[in-house]
Amino acid sequence: MPRCRAARRRAKESWIASAPALGLPGYGNGDPTPHACPIRVVHGWRDGVVPVVNAIDYCQSHGLSLQLVGDDHRLGESMEEILRQFHWLLATMRE
Repeated sequence: MPRCRAARRRAKESWIASAPALGLPGYGNGDPTPHACPIRVVHGWRDGVVPVVNAIDYCQSHGLSLQLVGDDHRLGESMEEILRQFHWLLATMRE
């Protein structure tokens, strides 16, 4: 997995982004600079709201971990995966 290249590394901060509105006009900053580390982005292959390519490009450009799941924008079928990512982040915060 790529390492976080956050502009500032803050101790004990992490973030899970679930189907973030990346690169969408009218939704504020479509390319926010990540400041927390680590960051995990979970995005559905069948997302009809935010194109999957937006999440792929964003994560590649910022060196972030991307978990693509077989789900839509609501990620309703992916709660177990999101929970696994959450537990992973809790474990990294204890280190």
